[in-house]
Amino acid sequence: MPDGKAADIFAYTVQEVIEAVKKIAESDSICTCKARVICTSATADSVPHHMKNGEGLIHMGNIEELNRTNIEICENFEGCTRSPNGKCNIAKKYEEWIEDKEWKAVDGTSSQGKGKEKLNKDTSYMVCAEHGRIIYFCDDGQNLRPFIEGEQLLYLSEDFIQWLIGVEGQYNYPYLCEADSDDAKKIHNVTLGIGFTFDDTGYHWDILRDYLGWTDEEIKTIIEGVYKGKNYSNSQFAITDEQAYELVMLAAEKDYIPNLNAAIRAYNAQQGQITTYSQRELEAMFDFSYNSGLPKNSSDHTYCTKINDSDQIIYYYLRKDQTGAIGAVKKFNTDTERRRINQMNLFFNQNDEDGYNCSDDLKALRDQLGF
Repeated sequence: MPDGKAADIFAYTVQEVIEAVKKIAESDSICTCKARVICTSATADSVPHHMKNGEGLIHMGNIEELNRTNIEICENFEGCTRSPNGKCNIAKKYEEWIEDKEWKAVDGTSSQGKGKEKLNKDTSYMVCAEHGRIIYFCDDGQNLRPFIEGEQLLYLSEDFIQWLIGVEGQYNYPYLCEADSDDAKKIHNVTLGIGFTFDDTGYHWDILRDYLGWTDEEIKTIIEGVYKGKNYSNSQFAITDEQAYELVMLAAEKDYIPNLNAAIRAYNAQQGQITTYSQRELEAMFDFSYNSGLPKNSSDHTYCTKINDSDQIIYYYLRKDQTGAIGAVKKFNTDTERRRINQMNLFFNQNDEDGYNCSDDLKALRDQLGF
């Protein structure tokens, strides 16, 4: 399926899906497909291809011989829906294109040595960073994998990062964001790069220490200086574009993606059925978390209570309720409307290109969304 979208999967109950997974796992007829992969941006005529390990192609039941670092695919896919020329070049450029040069979600309990963890055919995946898509193991029908992927956010696409820059701006130095709420300013919230924040509570100081090498004393000095009006644009604490990008990714991996995925799991558990989401829908919900907060603050600390609050837009995103989302947005003031309207367009627009287009023409967006 070109964009990893499930077709009739919504008609199945959770138990039916579990039973279907069991049948596939027990079937000998598709063993040769278990060591083959497909990409969510592969064209409709593309077929799954085998992976290589150090000794050649992997076939039949030998999937356990693959590990975290076996990222070479034996052939290009027949085409790529995300490539400007429509061609896939992953077989040649896998070392450049595969994010971190490794598989994600590997089996940590089964290892052939450091960095040689074995793969789980149901959950392991690679990210093609060149086109922002997922490469995963598949079965003949390719029915279940898109369903499973849609229950959680696995990565942030380059399209989304560019969209995020459009709504956040990118200032590669510590500064006070005037759009911050009074609560944020009370804890001396400071923004850096593409909306990355830290404050007096110690929030994200670990990332600043580990990645930028800033000491606690330097961080305290920066916060104090920002709230005294100091300009850090040409200081030793200015960062590069690459560092700004990496800060977003580190914060996303540490906090925002796990929090969002926990909220989705909690919502699905409450409903007693599985709702899946497209990449854009997941990224729109990520932006809600990134901008408005979605911490694990329930009684058992596994999800955010905002998912049960009908005053919150995330409540309607989870339900894919456009009319309800419009009502929620109308309650907020115009100072934050640009972000919220563009976020709604990201979620509800059915066209990828239009959805990822950050626009200042709010009237046109409102009309299009049905305000």
